[in-house]
Amino acid sequence: SNQYVQASARCNNCVNGVCDRPGSCRCKTGWTGPNCDECVRYPGCTHGTCKQPYQCICDEGWGGHFCSEDLNYCTLHNPCTNNTRCRNTGHGQYTCECPDGYTGTNCETRVQNCSLQRCSNGATCVDMPGNNYICICPKGYAGRYCQIATSSCSDSPCQNGGKCMDTPTAFFCSCLPGWTGTICDIEIKPCDGSQQDRVLGGFSYGLHKGFPIRSPAECRKRVLL
Repeated sequence: SNQYVQASARCNNCVNGVCDRPGSCRCKTGWTGPNCDECVRYPGCTHGTCKQPYQCICDEGWGGHFCSEDLNYCTLHNPCTNNTRCRNTGHGQYTCECPDGYTGTNCETRVQNCSLQRCSNGATCVDMPGNNYICICPKGYAGRYCQIATSSCSDSPCQNGGKCMDTPTAFFCSCLPGWTGTICDIEIKPCDGSQQDRVLGGFSYGLHKGFPIRSPAECRKRVLL
């Protein structure tokens, strides 16, 4: 609606209004002030100005339809604690990237590492001194967080008659004489090398180049002859 204001002079400075009587300036819609030279901001404009009626030109660092969204909250307010990195997410919001051992909106709460629940696949977490922790992996998993699946004896990995034994994080093959390797897949050729004593497959025997490839016991017997 139109607004009557007292002009500072006899209507000589009535910029955006009508002088209806000496010393009185009736402003046009969207203008205000003694001389009707001040624009009316958009209703609800919080951190902004106008150059024309019903504008909302945001001040630096503010945005949104009503200039009410803090675009640089991290720099202006520095909300994150414990030397945590702050990241603006827009609309006046932010997130704090908490380091291990801290949680909360502003990383203000110290927690034990096991509270971070990083151990996976049903592993048991044990807090250690110095804000450290270890993950005790269930059978079939390995790695710092028990995130690596491993084979087990149920997969029958051992070859050539090897006996499989499970460990907490993997399996172990006990090979028959004449075989070696992680899964007992490498044949031992005891008489191909230079003469020496070795312990393989539970037997101690000598090696001597030239003897036929047979059992370790027979190779030892022939070397010692």
